[in-house]
Order: sequence, then structure tokens, then C-alpha cells
Amino acid sequence: MNHQLLDSAALYMVNYNSNKVHIHNTPQEIAEQVSDRIIEVINQNDKKGKQTVLCLPTGSTPILTYKALVEKYKQGKVSFENVITFNLDEYYPMEPTHKQSYHYFMNENLFNHVNLKKENIHIPDGTLPEDKVNEFCEEYERKIQQLGGFDLALLGIGRTGHVGFNEPGSTLADGTRLVLLDQKTRLDAAASFKGLANVPTSAITQGISTILNSKEIILIATGESKSEIVHKTMEHKFEDPSECPSTFLRMHKNCHYYFDRAASDKLKIVRTPWLINRSFNDWSFEYKKKAVIHLAQTTKKGICELGVEDFANNGLTSLLVHENYETDQICFSIFQDLMKRIALVSPESKIIPDNIDEPVLIFSPHPDDDVISMGAMMHSIISKRKEKLSIEERDTKDINVKVCYMTNGSVSVPENNVKNHLRFSLLTSDILKKDFIKQEDIENILQKKNKNDPDSELVQYLKANVRRAEAMDAVDVLGLKGERDCIFLDLPFYRTGKVQKKPLGQEDVDMIKDLLIERKAKHVFIAADLSDPNGTHRVVYRAIKTALEQLGDKVEDTTCWLYRGAWEEWNVDEATYFIPFTKHQMDLKIDAIFKHQSQKDKALFPGDDAREFWQRARDRNHQTAQELGTLGLPKFFGVEAFVCVKPNQIPE
Repeated sequence: MNHQLLDSAALYMVNYNSNKVHIHNTPQEIAEQVSDRIIEVINQNDKKGKQTVLCLPTGSTPILTYKALVEKYKQGKVSFENVITFNLDEYYPMEPTHKQSYHYFMNENLFNHVNLKKENIHIPDGTLPEDKVNEFCEEYERKIQQLGGFDLALLGIGRTGHVGFNEPGSTLADGTRLVLLDQKTRLDAAASFKGLANVPTSAITQGISTILNSKEIILIATGESKSEIVHKTMEHKFEDPSECPSTFLRMHKNCHYYFDRAASDKLKIVRTPWLINRSFNDWSFEYKKKAVIHLAQTTKKGICELGVEDFANNGLTSLLVHENYETDQICFSIFQDLMKRIALVSPESKIIPDNIDEPVLIFSPHPDDDVISMGAMMHSIISKRKEKLSIEERDTKDINVKVCYMTNGSVSVPENNVKNHLRFSLLTSDILKKDFIKQEDIENILQKKNKNDPDSELVQYLKANVRRAEAMDAVDVLGLKGERDCIFLDLPFYRTGKVQKKPLGQEDVDMIKDLLIERKAKHVFIAADLSDPNGTHRVVYRAIKTALEQLGDKVEDTTCWLYRGAWEEWNVDEATYFIPFTKHQMDLKIDAIFKHQSQKDKALFPGDDAREFWQRARDRNHQTAQELGTLGLPKFFGVEAFVCVKPNQIPE
């Protein structure tokens, strides 16, 4: 190991003033920056007549970087002829032709598209007999050392803090070896393998020592799902760093961190920059609001209970100086700002879009995201619109609220659920004396040559219909008419029958544009919790954003409501509006979620959260209500939070 590049004292701290932490708005910006740096290293070595040795990762994080490298290679900006690569890891056991193998991944995303020599490509061998693995690992390590280590190691990070597959418990001395995978790591991979049971339990990985023997390291993390581990990696002080192996990177003097806004959201440099820089003076109202809410939460006081000493004792002297030590006005203005964002606090409240002449269009990525994340808001809109109708009209009149399900959600329907419905059809055919399905039909429909094969087109349709029927039942509970008010868009990118989807295309965007024009939507609700394990939320979010951008002036009067709930919730300081609701409305919301029986008890792809979706929704809504109450605002049974923006202001 090159000890000249290591600083053991840095293991217990991160220096945000070292210009090593790079925060960008989008993953694409990171891909451009990182690919440019890789190309710069390769080209510099080419000029010196030297080979470039790269350490490369897999997973979703580096895909955009690899795409950028391929594009720049095609533009003639770089040659890989003198590049040698060593991949971080590979599942064990694993055939290189398996679609989840890292051999397959690297060929698909990089190697097949550039002029890298095959003899210069090194990936751990997942086909070896177990008694040959140690020998292979020693030789893998020896090859890296003979080349002088890596010129640049590109890394992603797992939610356990693993780099490569160095799970918690890994040490600074570890080299390339066979390891057992953490359960959380396997859960993260379950969607790709179509179930946890199919995920390998072991992997061959480079060690912490191997990785740190690099002249330069770049760690990339993107998305909300990585925010917690990024926070731990950068700021937690572990008594034993092996609890979170990514903290070992702090020791490397030339390690650069690239995060997007979502992944860096919990870092002090983003959430509380005044605690990083005590001379902080960017005291816009937005930052005052963040600071005062954070102070109230830290001191466990209501906003209007805060005094000068609270500010002075909690790192806010610069704000005191900015405000001439007058804190009452700050606290009252922020309290009033939050109060006016709470719907239904007075008869004059105009937050709920209750005008029946203003069409509401709710975009739901999957067939249950609407009721999970905004079931109370849906009920409030529906009930307030119906209040303006006569009793006779309430059950028949179209109140201009439509729910658009962007994908059919078929991939998350278990086969036994389809089998149940087919059995019901068989039993019903006997009762009705209609011979429309037989026992052998059920067996033929569900038959597969291999359990990992994608569903047949017929099974995909059947699974989609299960989700459609459940969605219609769910909106019925909240006061809509399923057959009339549900729109099943079924975007083409999703229709593969596999977890892996096609790239988003203009065809998808055009379908959304057509619907927006047809409905003349005044209020558009968009799912903005982008941490779902399959990435569907992020793809759908980008599709809607693109559609609105392309429509331009045609939608300038539209209000976009960004909602969360299935995977995360808005912070109190972020929300534009809060929708409080009663226990009765919570019961209705949960009842609507229960209508999605195929996702009940145990969803096929629940992520690492053991709670059912109705429990997640209930707990998050309770938590938001409690946070508002703790700040000295009115107390409610539950609260849903929304961010409202114009179409041209939707964040990346």
C-alpha cells in the first residue's frame, strides 16, 4: 500500500474546506465531470507513454459515467488502447453470461463500445471451484501490485457503507478475497434477481487495502436512497471504522466525493452550512427558516419559545449578528409562514383545489402510489368538490379528478396471486355454466421453462389487470368512480415483463403530453419520492418533467404538486403546503391501500423497510404532524406534505 497517500488522523474527520466534496444538481452533471477526469488521466499517461490502470465499479451509479465515456470515445476525445482495468467485484457463484453478472454488465455498458483490449480486462471469476478462489484472489492482487496500483479507482457505495463488496467488518488490511454479502445488500439486489432467494450470498471483492493503493479515488453517490449512508460516510465518528467501510476513504489524501443534491441532502454542508462555516452570511429567508426550524428541533422548543441564548449556544451567532440580536421577529415571521401553509386552519383557506371547473390530474407511477402518498389529499379534494353539488349529483356527476397510472405494475404481482384469480374464474365458470377456462389452461398460462425467464405477454396482461382492478377499488373508497376516473397509461418503457426496463423514449413523453392537453389539467400531482428500488419513480418523474417542458406555454397556468410518502417524506422546511387530516380520513386512506391485495402483507419489492406500505404511510403522516406540533403549530392526527411549483420550476 502507498502509505504516502494515507492520513490516519483524517479517519475521524472530514474537511469540507479541502475542495474534495463536489455537489452537483444532477447525476448527469456528475457523469460529465467524472468522465472528463478519467479521460484527463488516460490522456496524460498516453503522452508519457504509460499505461493507465483503472479500478471500475458496477451497479446503477456508474452507468451514466460509462455512457459519457463511450460517447466521448466516439467523438475521438480518448483512446482505451493503453488502458488496463480491474473490476472491483463479482457475485459468487456466477456465470459470466448471466444477465446479473458483472461481466455481462461491463460488456453491455462499456467494454463492447470502446477499443479496450480483451487481455487488459480483469474481472473476478465467479465460476471457480471454491478451493481455487483463494489462489485466484492472490494472483488478482499480485497483478494489481505489479502494475503499481491504480491510477484512478472509481467507486460507488452501498447502503451498508460497502465499497466493492467490503461489507461492515472489513478491515484496512483486507485484500482481494471471497466474502459473504450483508442482508441489506442482498435486499437491494433482490429486484434485479426477481426475488431475494435468487441473489447470491457471496462475492469476490477487492479489499480496502487494494482500493486505497490508488493514486486517486473518486466516490460517486446519487439519489435519496444513498443520503443516509453518505451522511454516515462523511460525518459520523465511528469508534470502529469497520462498522462503515466507506469511512476508510477519509484516510486517502486524494479521494474526491461526487454527490448529487438528493444524495447529499443530509450533509451539514447542505442542511446546516452555518455549522460548517461559522462565518456563514447567506441569510436569505430560506436559510433563516431552515436554521430556526433546525434550532427548534435541536432544543425541543416551539419556534416562538426560542431566545437569544438558544441561537448563541447552537452555532447561530452569525444569524444573531445579521439580525442585530433581535430574534423575536425572525421567530414570529417563520411561525406565520408555516401557519399559512396549513390547509383548513380557517374557512378562508384556499389551498385545497376544490373548484370543480379546474381539472385535477394525479400521476401515479405504480397503481398504488396515489393512495399511499396522498390518499388524504385525494379525499379532501373529492369531498370538498362534492359538497358543492346537490345530493342527487354527488354519486353521478364527474368532479373533474382523474388518476393516471403511468405503469401497470405487473412485475410486482406474485404468480400465486394470478393463480388465485384464475382459480376464481374456474370456480365461477362452473357456477355460471360458462366454459371459459379449464384447469389445464391455468397450468399452461403459468408454465415457464426457467423460473428466471420473463413473464409471457399473456401473464403480463393478467398481472396488469390484477393491479388495474385493485386501483379502481381503491379510488372507489375515496369517493371516485374507478371505471370513470382511472386512466391506465401503461407507458411503453415499462412493458418488458422484467425488472430491467427499456430506456425512456419520446413515445412515453408524447403519451403524457397528449393526456395533459386532453385533460386541460389545472392541477397536476407528481410523485417525487425517487428512492423506489426499481427506479420507476425517477423515470416517470423525468418523463412528466420532460413532457411539461416540451409543452411550454400551453401549461404555464398549471400548478404542479410534488408528493412523497411511499419511500420518503418532505422535510418541514421544504414543504409548500401541509394537508392535515382526521383519524377517519386516515382509516379511509388505509382502507384504500388495503384494496391493493397483491401488495398486501409482503410486497414483492419492498426495499429494506420491513413495514407494509400502509404502515409506512401512517407513520410518516403521524411524524409530520408531530413535527409541526413540536414546533408550536396546531396538532393534528396526520399530515401530508406537498411542494408546489410551476411546470418550468420542477427540480431535477
